[in-house]
Amino acid sequence: MSKFVSVFILGHSTAEGSGLINGYNNGRGSPIKDPQKPNGNRRSGFPAFAERLGTEGINCAVYNHAIGASTFTVSQLGFMIPWEANFSTRPGLYMQSDGAIWKNKVTWGTANIPLTTTPPVGTSDFTGADTLPWQYMRPITPADSWRVVPFGNPLFDPMGFMGKFLANVPGAIGKKVLILLIGSSDVSYPSLTTNDFRESVTTITQYALAAGIDEVYLTYTPVSQGRDMARNALFRDAMYSVLNDTFLNNLKVKKGVDFLSLWGEVKDTSNLLQIGLHDGLHLNDHSNDMMGQLWAENMLSNW
Repeated sequence: MSKFVSVFILGHSTAEGSGLINGYNNGRGSPIKDPQKPNGNRRSGFPAFAERLGTEGINCAVYNHAIGASTFTVSQLGFMIPWEANFSTRPGLYMQSDGAIWKNKVTWGTANIPLTTTPPVGTSDFTGADTLPWQYMRPITPADSWRVVPFGNPLFDPMGFMGKFLANVPGAIGKKVLILLIGSSDVSYPSLTTNDFRESVTTITQYALAAGIDEVYLTYTPVSQGRDMARNALFRDAMYSVLNDTFLNNLKVKKGVDFLSLWGEVKDTSNLLQIGLHDGLHLNDHSNDMMGQLWAENMLSNW
């Protein structure tokens, strides 16, 4: 077993780090300190993760490529639907209109994005009365029957987020692993179906393996209070279904921690030593630490 592991993570704010007090591993293992670059924000699971690996004599480096407040399938991979009125768009969303494919060019982080009212037309970039900017991509072809941008398609990665992750993989040392921590954010986007999510999991796993990732851990994110638990369960099942067909007998694709089954609906708590949220949405510091330990235990059980 490799004594050094390069760990990448993709996802949204739970993966990015969203606790209160930044953590630091000053025990066994690598001296991992929050926030983890390039995209880490606040307290994450990685200091506790590094300490647990350290008890087995394993050191690690962390590459945090999660994007907070993102719908993974839409803004990080690429998702396309026909234009429709009164629709809630996202930066990077592809829509079909006037025989062409258009990309939503709203600046990342923009609040209160208006609903669609004016379909883009023509063969050049377009901004209508609804003030939504659209980038003209190309004419629609008979091959454009997909919704999630498939592996190898040039429209993959509409915001450039995935390119940064993939570019870092070749230079990493030791065993290269990816924690794919997604789920509840995609569930909250009504246009996404379980099949879309399944295709999303498949596509990013294919890209990761092609880039040189040695192991991908499909990890269903903790689910905050007030979310649709039944819909989350369907998306969770869609994620793990790829282990039984697309990646059947592929030893590089592993079942990660299923936090939905393990923790259920995570709720606000004032008990700092209890699994829970600190603001109605994000994990408290103890939960981040426990999450990191569980990532490590899951990996160690596969090595």
